[in-house]
Amino acid sequence: MGEMSERYVRDHFHPSHAQTPLYKDDSSNYVRDERFFDVRGKMEDVREIKTKMNMEEKELKAKDIPWGYARCFNDACKRKDTCMHYLANVLSNQKDRFVGLSVYPTAWLQGECPCYCEKKLVRKAWGFSHLYDNVPKYHKAEARCRVRSYFSAGMGPYYRAHHGENKITPKQQDDIMQILAKFGSTEGIKFDHYETDWNFE
Repeated sequence: MGEMSERYVRDHFHPSHAQTPLYKDDSSNYVRDERFFDVRGKMEDVREIKTKMNMEEKELKAKDIPWGYARCFNDACKRKDTCMHYLANVLSNQKDRFVGLSVYPTAWLQGECPCYCEKKLVRKAWGFSHLYDNVPKYHKAEARCRVRSYFSAGMGPYYRAHHGENKITPKQQDDIMQILAKFGSTEGIKFDHYETDWNFE
């Protein structure tokens, strides 16, 4: 457990707060079997707290904006200060650029813009070294082919995601796990690396 996790467990599941006995495991963490899943459930709250803290500490900069990301120029939008498309336009401020991808005015004619992308940090991943560990040997080639095809018909995007040049978004992670689930269990399967980064989906 990380520092935040240990503090949360200590504050909320300390023996002084418990209704049934607790014991310490080998790592000196308080554990109570019947409430173990309660602790796991609280871990999601801890991640949300960490994400908010990281957002306060991490500043969105122009270099973070992906190449080709659509800009929005709607100054009248009520949610512009929390939309990545609008912030991309504000931060880039490329006076020597005359054309590029943008959010069309038709997007907000109905009031709610379908292109709105909330400013938030998400957990991205990269690396496939152990992605196929649970896939039977006679299905590994097909499983790799399916995952490669998810990115594109070529090999480039797949290997850029493997080596970390491109980060895999949470949605892409879920999609890849769904592909692997067709070939075997995904229990314990993880990508090689994870990091917190800005959401541009």
